[in-house]
Amino acid sequence: MEGYPWWPCLVYNHPTEGTLVRAKGKSSRVHVQFFDDSPTRGWVSIKYLKPYKGSAVRETLRGGMFYSSKPEIKRAMEMADDAMRKDKTKRLELAVCNEPSDTEDEEEMEVTFFLADKSTSDHKLGEEEEKKKKLLASKWRSGGKAKKRRVVDSDSDNEGSDEEFKPDAKDEASSDEASSGMGEGESASSETDTKLDVDSPVKVPSKRKRETDRKPAKRNSLENDLSEAPKRAVTVSLETKSRLTSFAAPENFESQPNVSSSTIWEHDKLEWLQEGKKRDGCRRRQSDPHYDPCTLHVPEDYLNKCTPGMRKWWQLKSQNFDAVIFYKVGKFYELYHMDAVTGVNELGLIFMKGIWAHSGFPEIAFGRFSDVLVQKGYKVVRVEQTETPEMMEARCRSLAHPTKFDRVVRREICRIITKGTQTYSVLDGDPSENLNKYLLSVKEKVEDSSGHHRAYGVCFVDTSVGKFYVGQFPDDRHCSRFRTLVAHYTPVQILFEKGNLSADTHKILKGSLSSSMQEGLISGSQFWNASKTLKTLIEEGYFEDKQNVDNLFILPPVIKSMTSESDSLGLTPGENCELALSALGGCVFYLKKCLIDQELLSRANFEEYVPVDTDVAKAKGSSSFFAKTNQRMVLDGVTLANLEILQNGTTGTIEGTLLERIDICCTPFDVLMCLANYSQEGDGPFCRPVILLPEQNTPPFLELKGSRHPCITKTFFGDDFIPNDIVIGSKNEDEDSNSEAYCVLVTGPNMGGKSTLMRQAGLLAIMAQLGCYVPAEACRLTPIDRVFTRLGASDKIMSGESTFFVELSETSSILRHATEHSLVLVDELGRGTATFDGTAIASAVVRELAENIKCRTLFSTHYYSLVEDYSHSAAVRLGHMACMVENESEDPSQETITFLYKFIRGACPKSYGFNAARLANIPEEVIQKGHRKARDFEKVTLSLRLFRHLCLVAENAAGDKAVPKLMTVINNL
Repeated sequence: MEGYPWWPCLVYNHPTEGTLVRAKGKSSRVHVQFFDDSPTRGWVSIKYLKPYKGSAVRETLRGGMFYSSKPEIKRAMEMADDAMRKDKTKRLELAVCNEPSDTEDEEEMEVTFFLADKSTSDHKLGEEEEKKKKLLASKWRSGGKAKKRRVVDSDSDNEGSDEEFKPDAKDEASSDEASSGMGEGESASSETDTKLDVDSPVKVPSKRKRETDRKPAKRNSLENDLSEAPKRAVTVSLETKSRLTSFAAPENFESQPNVSSSTIWEHDKLEWLQEGKKRDGCRRRQSDPHYDPCTLHVPEDYLNKCTPGMRKWWQLKSQNFDAVIFYKVGKFYELYHMDAVTGVNELGLIFMKGIWAHSGFPEIAFGRFSDVLVQKGYKVVRVEQTETPEMMEARCRSLAHPTKFDRVVRREICRIITKGTQTYSVLDGDPSENLNKYLLSVKEKVEDSSGHHRAYGVCFVDTSVGKFYVGQFPDDRHCSRFRTLVAHYTPVQILFEKGNLSADTHKILKGSLSSSMQEGLISGSQFWNASKTLKTLIEEGYFEDKQNVDNLFILPPVIKSMTSESDSLGLTPGENCELALSALGGCVFYLKKCLIDQELLSRANFEEYVPVDTDVAKAKGSSSFFAKTNQRMVLDGVTLANLEILQNGTTGTIEGTLLERIDICCTPFDVLMCLANYSQEGDGPFCRPVILLPEQNTPPFLELKGSRHPCITKTFFGDDFIPNDIVIGSKNEDEDSNSEAYCVLVTGPNMGGKSTLMRQAGLLAIMAQLGCYVPAEACRLTPIDRVFTRLGASDKIMSGESTFFVELSETSSILRHATEHSLVLVDELGRGTATFDGTAIASAVVRELAENIKCRTLFSTHYYSLVEDYSHSAAVRLGHMACMVENESEDPSQETITFLYKFIRGACPKSYGFNAARLANIPEEVIQKGHRKARDFEKVTLSLRLFRHLCLVAENAAGDKAVPKLMTVINNL
């Protein structure tokens, strides 16, 4: 019903009329009984009726249009659920209410009043017509005992309930002045202003009490009732009724089309509000780089022409031009000008009459309407009356020469609400979502012109909880740690210092964080430096309950640790903490602006933010690291893309990704059931992973027996996927002593499945640590702290970065951040440069990963000199993707190669690149010429290699290792 929340009800025929619907078309009303412990009934407009589908559907849950936290409505939903389980015959037994509804009560009064007038002054009606009128008047009493009429007295309220509507001369005035108290009458006298401010701007008739709430009727006859009928009936003007409908609850909160889109409002005509002609609070034009879109310059001559109330509104709007102001007038919140247009378009409100845009709603609906706007990305400013009429009169009497602008009750901003500053107080209502909503403040410092070294200071807080995270950390050219931060703690609103962030960081804000609210703050006055932040924290007395014996305020331990040890007062920032404290300053300023700084900071709930990979680095060599910490696996953006975990690299959709394979969730809470479902319905054998914590006698390892790719069930040719064993860091029964090596060099023919094997190993390791069964016969591993990938080839031409440069940048990140607990997947490093350069770089990287970092590594390559160099290394094991070659001869066109897709020990003798060329339809004559050239290259290379090993044997420089290498070269000949 208009102005009331959605309530479950039963539709049935009227108990005496026997009808279900009144009127026709859009004015149709349907007869219903509301589910309640004391049920009531009434006629409800058909536009406010929606089918009830049960209390478990999405619309009735938190955030849905039918959701309510009121216990009586929840009780009504339980009764409605019970009724849905009954058949129609049983449901009709629930229709037990025979009392007249509010509408019927009004109709009864009107008929009674009419009969009373006629019975005393008009005896010209026929006897038959008089009987009909008496019958109509007593019709509603046929179902029960007599009702005592409620006569509304325009001068008093005898029942002590909320004030009834009092029509007077003001009802004929323009609706905008009458409802808002902002017409010319506001400044005429303090008495008029007081009446308009204190009383509700739009008087809504209070809901009459039911018969059970009133005293029992003393008269039982119609005649006795008629003798006490009032002399006149109370009526409400059509204009007032029209104004009351503007506060009706909308059918839903979806964006509504502007019903008055063709209307040109007063604010549309103001020249200083036109695009390109606006100025901010400091009178800077929009073209000025320092222009502040949050403020607006309102000309003084315009303000002087406004009524006192509207002048105050413009003054508040000029300081919060980017927000929607809910302006309290009496018992209503009203919206003016451009804010009223937003209310109509986004909240389904209705424009009131007048030349300027004006809409509003009852104060009880503040929580609903404000939350809808905030979730859509708006700022909401709540303005309350902070002065009573008596206080205003006393203030005016204390002034020597009060003006008309003084004779208005004082109003002030009591709260600014944004998506990142919701605290869900009693007035705000319950949260519409269960997810954390972080407000992030960030400051950056680029330490070199190339951007390879940078540092971030961050402060983020969930205002509904009041816990602050503050930290500072160095980062690489990819902003890896910052990307990880915003992935783990996704912010809904971001604050930054204007002109501070680099182009790389702006790309992140415009890319993965484009849906977050982003606001630049002015350096110094709004985004404070470290010293001003510390000074403000102490002077504002946020931590008054934390004082030492000298009555000096004590900063929270986390903040204190970021100050200089030489400054006992805590006013000097410590080394490498300036950015973090400055980010905290930007956050404190914004919370102060939103008037929730004292509420949140006084809890002194601070925690230092440390990047997850920094935790790992600190724990290098700690065998019980995973047992003592809450360390989780880190997946950066490069790995997510290379392994196609969330979206594929071809179309950008989830087709063929790990997410598509295992995600059948409808909510964020049934993830475990989703994993269980995947584990049961998968093709082929599945096993439960065995995860062992690394101890002194258990070095990091990964064992996958009979493993399959989780997203691929068939090969390219339609055959079943070939399972493979992948063993890193542990010994296989059928292999030699170096099978415990941490690095596996993977070789094989082009298109033989090397990249698929490496992605398979990474995905299965991720699934194992997710807690999911994996497609394999057996899976054993120690925990992995981070998966690094260097797969595929691409450039960043818009950034001036070549393919080889991108390869080396990703490799640099691996070498800097990998630990012994990491899993590294590197595919064909060095192919973007000359053969000798590429081979040398690949060799050095293999040595670093295998012998120094000692992390689990799969490293694929086509550099066979690299394979030869590490063929006898204890730190490296060789494996290749097998293939079968038929008719191998001098002529490559006669060769037939069958890919076996089986990963076996040893090195592949050739890459069979000419087979790939033939499959790609390279002209045959080109292939033949290339093959002849390749043979020449091979002869020269083998001759040089043979000569080199002969020299080593002669000099005995390499000891016993030189002879086996020489024999290998001879065998290859």
